[in-house]
Amino acid sequence: PFILIPVVLLTISFLAVVMNLVPNPINDMKWTYPIVFGGYVASDGSYTGAFLQIVNILIGTIMYFPFVQKIDNSIDEQNKNVIIDLFDEIDKSYYDKTKSLKDRNDKIGFLAKSLASDIKNAVEEYENPMHIEFQPQINRHNRVVGCEALLRWNHRIYGVINPKYVLKIAKDFDYIVILEKWIMNECLEQLSSWQQKGIENIAMSINITKEFIESDQFFKYLREQAKAFEINPRLLQLELEDESILNDEEIIKTIFKLNTFGIKVTLDNFGLNNNSHI
Repeated sequence: PFILIPVVLLTISFLAVVMNLVPNPINDMKWTYPIVFGGYVASDGSYTGAFLQIVNILIGTIMYFPFVQKIDNSIDEQNKNVIIDLFDEIDKSYYDKTKSLKDRNDKIGFLAKSLASDIKNAVEEYENPMHIEFQPQINRHNRVVGCEALLRWNHRIYGVINPKYVLKIAKDFDYIVILEKWIMNECLEQLSSWQQKGIENIAMSINITKEFIESDQFFKYLREQAKAFEINPRLLQLELEDESILNDEEIIKTIFKLNTFGIKVTLDNFGLNNNSHI
């Protein structure tokens, strides 16, 4: 296209001059002249010169578009192969905090950075949005007594992405607190909506990470959100990874505050190295 399109545009301009549709260019034109105005000056003040420049821009854009789209599709296909390697890398190093995707400067690192940006946009700007599914918990009398909040993300290019990978990428690029605040707000809003419809006493389990519970003013934030949505705190149960509380006095103190407020805290899949955002 870098040879073909200039040749086509030059041919169009030549024919326009030969057929007397546009005056023969007689004035020098500086490269700093604005688009369209340059065509007007070059053709000695003829509007046909400006019109010809507009026509060439439109034709060039139309001709370039398929090539640009083809390149974009090619990049997407390459990334679909790289994303398999990215997920394998996350599987190997999920609990290894010495290895961060943010520090990588290879294809895996660049793709992780792109996905991190998509996560941020999905949460803050509702582009390629995520959503929460609520898995019912049923007692022996076949009654729904609670639910578990499950993060879901159907990416516009890569399809459904396992929450485990979403969390790892969000952690490594420092978007985890933003993401989990969004999850918490979505869950509390849904609980509030159920209550307004007369569906009460449905407990909700929400998975949270160590990074979230360690964040500044976590307890104050959660308490204020529960009050804002008029949620009974006893309907909330926070599930933590087992590694999140072992030998961490600050987290234990926060858990005591949560219990005092009425929010239950449990260990999620203790010892199984599995994250229940999944």
